[in-house]
Amino acid sequence: MPKASGRARTAPTGRAHVYVHPPRSACAPLLYRRSLSPLIAPHTIPRYTRAMTDPLSTFAQALSSAGFDGVETDGPIVYARTADALEFQATADDLYRLSIRYAVRATDAERAAWMRANPKGRLEIVAGETELTLHLPLNADLPAALADWAALVHAGAVAAVDWRRRQKPLYGM
Repeated sequence: MPKASGRARTAPTGRAHVYVHPPRSACAPLLYRRSLSPLIAPHTIPRYTRAMTDPLSTFAQALSSAGFDGVETDGPIVYARTADALEFQATADDLYRLSIRYAVRATDAERAAWMRANPKGRLEIVAGETELTLHLPLNADLPAALADWAALVHAGAVAAVDWRRRQKPLYGM
């Protein structure tokens, strides 16, 4: 129990206060403001983190490190944007799956030609839109794979504009 220091001081109100100090051997745990859990000295904590065990948070960290903007995790999905402000999503189960949809329905010939030029990506029609997907194993080299993904997304966006212009020449696109 803390003991009084024995020194009395007079406060500006004129009342005497006795200052109480904890004993020197007492070490009160530091509390973290949000969780109010005691903190342990950082050098005593093993470096096990959620990012090492959860592939989705590992992937979200890799996206941020690779320069993608707006990286947000919402349940089992990570959302992010490229430098061109194109939003895509990623999931991680037994492998990473990155996908983006373009608001145009490419023909079979256009999709086949694009996939010959860009063999890493796969184009499919999903819900009436053209979806670009890239599947990566969990042990993939993420910085290199994400650089490839950024190039694929840009190439897909350029092709989607061309496909849209071919489909709608009367609208001035």
